[in-house]
Amino acid sequence: MPFKMMDFENTEEREPLGYFRGYPIHVATLLAVVHAAAMVVCGLLLSARLITWLNVLPLATDEVLHNWQLWRPISYVFLHIPGSPGTILSYILQFWILFSLGREVERFMGRKFFIWLYVGLVLMATVVVVPLSFVFGPQVVADSDIVHVSMCIAFAVIYPSVQFFFSIRAKTIAALLLFAYTLYYIAQQQFAMIVLLWASAALSYYVVRAAGVGDGLNLFAGLRERFTPAPRPKAAKVKSLSRSSGGDDADAEDAVDSVDSVLEKISKQGIGSLTQSERAKLERARVSLLNRKKDRAS
Repeated sequence: MPFKMMDFENTEEREPLGYFRGYPIHVATLLAVVHAAAMVVCGLLLSARLITWLNVLPLATDEVLHNWQLWRPISYVFLHIPGSPGTILSYILQFWILFSLGREVERFMGRKFFIWLYVGLVLMATVVVVPLSFVFGPQVVADSDIVHVSMCIAFAVIYPSVQFFFSIRAKTIAALLLFAYTLYYIAQQQFAMIVLLWASAALSYYVVRAAGVGDGLNLFAGLRERFTPAPRPKAAKVKSLSRSSGGDDADAEDAVDSVDSVLEKISKQGIGSLTQSERAKLERARVSLLNRKKDRAS
């Protein structure tokens, strides 16, 4: 059953909160600005040798369990200490994921869905790491890297074939990030962080799939086509999204056919290249297909 948090008919959920000098401002935009400002503040505190202020931010399981410092399950994601140029670059990558990919998740799935997903990813550290501290000993979680990697996975579930650097697809980038962080935590013997990484990734994957969107991170998609003879080309047909006498199946096929050009444009130029009419066409097709799933489920 589709994820009830989504309201496919509410277009206001996908609109910006407002505009700043003509630029649309979404929740993801504001979060990216807050994280960037937090990095600057952490750098100034480090420069002033005010380490005590920084030490109260990480999610330290001992402090949460014994001293009831209940702000730590939230504050840890804003601890961005610019210790080296490489660290700063990693922060910039995180902020870009939130600013660009997170914004597209918000625009596609809706503002309410995005907020709940982000809150769930932030709180996942407490849900996973605190119980594991009884197994692996006291744990400390700092930074928002796992949260933003998981947001990248949510984007890849929605747009698996969108191409980025060197024509690498979104689902491949998401898989590479998962592999890189897993390898890093294995090398550091941070097994609780491995569990947190995969639990957060699973949350992003399944809540988007539960909404009936995307085909997920199926990295083996296309293998069957490579070993199967290509089908004979069919004559092109001009179809629309209007319901015809063919019933639900015909309507769903029309929906898919009508967005072929839009999906091809996304794979070549990215989601940002779509016009308002193309976004509306994509949304109508998605609603049509979801209605078909609901009818079959009932």
